Amino acid sequence: MRTFLVECYWPGIASDLVSMERVARTAAARKGSGRSIQWLGCILLPSDGLALFLFQAKDELEVMAVGRLAEMPFDRVVEAIRVEPRV
Repeated sequence: MRTFLVECYWPGIASDLVSMERVARTAAARKGSGRSIQWLGCILLPSDGLALFLFQAKDELEVMAVGRLAEMPFDRVVEAIRVEPRV
């Protein structure tokens, strides 16, 4: 599986927790039906009206499907490399 970062520009998104839950439920439902996707979380930048979602998925199309089904405006989906700290 590959990692993808999603940029979502939406003024007021930080207060729209219903949409965040919809993304989580949609990704979980797709994973439960055998799709290769997992939502890893989201970072909100309220002052910029920006949410940065992180997914693991087979491909970009799987990530875009979550956005479409969750009715979230995924503005940009790019492959990312996740670097974990070494302890």
